[in-house]
Amino acid sequence: AGLRHFLQGYQLPGITVDPVIKPGMCYTTQRGTVLPFLTLVTLGFFGGILMLAVVSTMVDTNSNYPNTEKLERRDRAVLAFSLRRNWQALVSRRTDELPVIHGIRSVFTIMLFAAHKLMPLALTPYSNRGLLTQCSHSVFSAVLRASSVFTDSFLQLSAVLTSYNLGKELSRHGDVAWRNRLLARIIRLTPALFAVVLFYAYVMEHVGSGPQWTSSITVNADLCKTNMWKNVLYIQNFFLFEDMCAPHTHQLALDMQLFLMAPAVVYCLHYWPTLTLSVLGVSHLAVSGLRYFTHLHYHLSDFIYHNISLTDLYRTANLSYSQSIHRAIPYIVGLLTGFFLQRAGKLHLSYMQAAAGWTCCGMLATLSVFYPSHLAL
Repeated sequence: AGLRHFLQGYQLPGITVDPVIKPGMCYTTQRGTVLPFLTLVTLGFFGGILMLAVVSTMVDTNSNYPNTEKLERRDRAVLAFSLRRNWQALVSRRTDELPVIHGIRSVFTIMLFAAHKLMPLALTPYSNRGLLTQCSHSVFSAVLRASSVFTDSFLQLSAVLTSYNLGKELSRHGDVAWRNRLLARIIRLTPALFAVVLFYAYVMEHVGSGPQWTSSITVNADLCKTNMWKNVLYIQNFFLFEDMCAPHTHQLALDMQLFLMAPAVVYCLHYWPTLTLSVLGVSHLAVSGLRYFTHLHYHLSDFIYHNISLTDLYRTANLSYSQSIHRAIPYIVGLLTGFFLQRAGKLHLSYMQAAAGWTCCGMLATLSVFYPSHLAL
């Protein structure tokens, strides 16, 4: 009421200002607030995991256990939370893997997370619009505005690793243990994902405060309280992007959904390569045409340019960005790349050949990220 009274003096004939103030925009400092029961349960869960990791690490450090593969099931369960053993497994390199692909995919994951952090900026007030416009016109800002490039690259490299490993299994055994691989994938990814959405739902809203905290953090916490089950089932991209808990986890859902077709594709490539390549080529063209038509018909933009509205961003995310069929294009390319890498075997390159290859790849990667930077103008 006070704001409406203040604005009455600035209203001109034919022009009215009607401010909309949501209840969540009002902030009052709260002291001595008692944490909700579910928040205490979540903190207890994290504390229990931390204590388990500490005890497991101490047991592992003070005992002479052999390699994990030689342990009994009981001892393996005890040492599963050992920080020392998990770190060694994380940084270890095997001769039959592609460690460089893992590293590059990790970089794209970090960049994708950073790009998604631009979304809260739409809710943040600014005092110098000229400086904001100047920063958004910078060529280097394209690194954070080309989130679609990072998503496609992440999915393509995931497909390379999946196809490469499935191809090795087919060459050795003549078949793929599809159920075992799917179960192992779920067991590997779901606990970490569940911990993330639990933190977003019940803990993160209590680690800070302020007038902008409600609009950017508490809203997402409320979404996670009601929609976290979608994340755990890897189906959050089937629903509206604006109602998604922890939106930066959508690439895990895309990766999981596209993984379901990988064993069949690699199996067909192994036994009927010519026919499968033809089918994949036609599928690639069809999906590319669908993606182009969707962007043209609904006026979508995968690139975040200056003055783009939040409504346009959500429309792009709902109709294309988070749709697995639109992301099938880089995944198909990744499956083909991994299959040919597995068939070709090891290639011994000289120093000059490796340097030329890395230079060429670096130039192409830079071009793919910075080429659409002129769209910011």
